[in-house]
Amino acid sequence: MTSTSRRTTLRLALVVALPLLLAASCEATRDLEGVRAVDPDSAMIIRNADAYPNISILCVDGTGIFTTTREAAPVVVPDSDVCVTEPE
Repeated sequence: MTSTSRRTTLRLALVVALPLLLAASCEATRDLEGVRAVDPDSAMIIRNADAYPNISILCVDGTGIFTTTREAAPVVVPDSDVCVTEPE
């Protein structure tokens, strides 16, 4: 594995792990009182050509939720073909 590849892998791991660690340290009902937070059925991060912003795809009960940044509104696609099969 080249050093560039290792750095890319490390960065991707940090991008995925850091939000998970921060979320785990918060209360699961923080957004809405009395509503339990659950994990998506599957999640995938696609690195963009310039490595920013990355595209995240979350699948929940066959519905695809596509995001790029906190500022941009997510795109929600019911019965998304992306969510039919498990991402690699």
